[in-house]
Amino acid sequence: MLRLISAAICAAWLLIGGGALAQSAGSAPGRLLTVAMPIDPQTIDPTTNTANVAAIIMQNVFETLYAYDAEWRLAPMLATTLPVYTDGGRTMTVPLRAGVRFHNGATMTSADVVASIERWMKLSIRGRLAAESIETVTASGPLEVQLKLKAPNALIANMFAFFNAAMVVMPEATAKATMGGPLTNAADFIGTGPFRFVERRPDQYVRLTKFEEYVPSDRTFSGYTGKREAMVQELRFIPVPNAGTRLQSVLSGQYDVADNVPTEFVERIRRTPSTGALVVKWSGWIQMIMNNRQGPTQDMRVRQAVQAVLDPEAIMTAAFGTNEFFGLSGSLYPQGAPLHTTAGVERYAQKNVARAKELLAQAGYAGQPFRIITSQQYDFIYKAALVAADSMRAAGINVEIVLMDWASVLERRNNPAIWEAFFTFHNFVPDPALITFMNPSFPGWWDTPAKREALGAFTGTLDDAQRVAAWHKLHGVMMEEVPQVTVGSYYGLMAFNQRVKGLQPFLQTPYFNVSNGTR
Repeated sequence: MLRLISAAICAAWLLIGGGALAQSAGSAPGRLLTVAMPIDPQTIDPTTNTANVAAIIMQNVFETLYAYDAEWRLAPMLATTLPVYTDGGRTMTVPLRAGVRFHNGATMTSADVVASIERWMKLSIRGRLAAESIETVTASGPLEVQLKLKAPNALIANMFAFFNAAMVVMPEATAKATMGGPLTNAADFIGTGPFRFVERRPDQYVRLTKFEEYVPSDRTFSGYTGKREAMVQELRFIPVPNAGTRLQSVLSGQYDVADNVPTEFVERIRRTPSTGALVVKWSGWIQMIMNNRQGPTQDMRVRQAVQAVLDPEAIMTAAFGTNEFFGLSGSLYPQGAPLHTTAGVERYAQKNVARAKELLAQAGYAGQPFRIITSQQYDFIYKAALVAADSMRAAGINVEIVLMDWASVLERRNNPAIWEAFFTFHNFVPDPALITFMNPSFPGWWDTPAKREALGAFTGTLDDAQRVAAWHKLHGVMMEEVPQVTVGSYYGLMAFNQRVKGLQPFLQTPYFNVSNGTR
């Protein structure tokens, strides 16, 4: 009842405060696309922000050197070809497209790209990681950029493609003037994308309009790559925090698309003739991160015991309901993906209480508290923790559920003295080296000789076949050492008006090449 009342209040607020938006949407057939988003990000600078919402909005404004196609293969975007490696892989040359226009009317050159990379290396969490491997970045020609690397590193090209803390290209003057922090002035949001930034009104909307001088790639459109087109004159992204209100805004025709809709609403969407449901697969993973630094989980056998007793299907069913919205696999990447593997997958979904008890005895576990910090603010995370705890208790593990708000989970997980595990969700990334638990400084602190050797082999080769073989080994090490348990993959849900055409079922759904029929 409280949830319904809250939804009603939010709906009433939208009808009052958002009336002007709804009216303007109805007054321009096919020209406006409105998207209800779950949050209003603190900053929409795509280089300094890792929030999905910021990426969804700003990938329509800014572009990257590379992007991923529909099969998650690397492809050129502002570059003309994939990187050319010489000097044993230590020199990475990126040829650039000619005639690309910025929103301020200037034409992109290598100087713009060099300054953008330098800004990214300073301000982006991914850029700072890349900077550890980069010696110099120079313009080796008017339309060519060259990176000197300390050692061959295949991860950098993938970082150039991944739109999260992204290496977006902006004018040289803008990049140099904003080295001190996030973009804040509207005049600084100058990209090369099919839409240009117009304004942001906090807690109300972000407004983009079609860039009439956009110069698209001549490649076939696929995934995030190829020929992009602004098929509406204006995009508006409206923060609507309440999930029920987000859904109702589309069911009522007030807005065109609702992002991040709870999966429990799928049948209601499908029963409404004017709306459609989009299931976004490969959205991300549910992970149980364990403390590798301190406490009983410092012993690998305790972590293996947890791995042995968990029931992933029960956990994911409790968290997401129908299996339409989750996948179960011992491999991080699904069947058919380039990095699908069978290495170590026999350790997944063992549901073996006896084996867990045997491992605990070998570790000398004597009933010490096993604290799982979690939050009810993400209901699916909380439910996952509860079901996991029940399985672990059956093996004799003294589980304590420690409740706090999600902000506190994110803050307090940095203290290894107060927890043994926490559940989290991680957005899908096409390169596993980008997964946060691979970073030894991420809470959990997985940093063993076997991991360092396997990860180094994976990132240090440029040959695709060698990378796949190295990933098999790294995945096997991960499954044996159990720094975390990836319980399953989860899928997202979007609702849209049937007149909207071209939405893709991808994480960070783009809005270029999306039309809105007539209104």
